[in-house]
Amino acid sequence: MLSIPEPTVKYYTLMRLFEPSGKTPNGHLLYDPALMKDRYARIKDLKKKRFTIQEILDRFLIEKV
Repeated sequence: MLSIPEPTVKYYTLMRLFEPSGKTPNGHLLYDPALMKDRYARIKDLKKKRFTIQEILDRFLIEKV
């Protein structure tokens, strides 16, 4: 099981690094576990290489094209 601290999930969602896949009827955000695991690993790797959050976001946006 992937364990990402809740504050990290909230921050990365706010910064648009994590994208919710939906919402519950109560408004709780849902995420794709496989996508989150991959993305979190990539973020950690890029942070080790000293990329800023903005640079990481830019990379993710370019890759979507």
